[in-house]
Amino acid sequence: KKLSLSEFSCNVKESFRIIEDVCGVKTGYFRPPFGQINLLQAVWLLAHGLVLFLWSCGVSESGKFDFINPEISEKGEKSLAKHRLIILLHDYTPLNIIKESMEI
Repeated sequence: KKLSLSEFSCNVKESFRIIEDVCGVKTGYFRPPFGQINLLQAVWLLAHGLVLFLWSCGVSESGKFDFINPEISEKGEKSLAKHRLIILLHDYTPLNIIKESMEI
């Protein structure tokens, strides 16, 4: 978020190059670290045909969903199936917590 546009664009291009070299595929999606991005960076991504995305919710250590959109949270877990969610999981989240949260 605090990078200059030049630094930001160089980082994005280099990251995409590494992904293509390692995985053999091109990507057109970008999730900013910690979900932080400024308007100029977002416009740059869109101008370069890239898709900016964030997440709908994460899973806390207690196994509960932490929602960005409070409307979904207020409706409760029974309404989850009605929404197309992007669930943020970190590699340090315990596997049992992930399994339990996915059973909803």
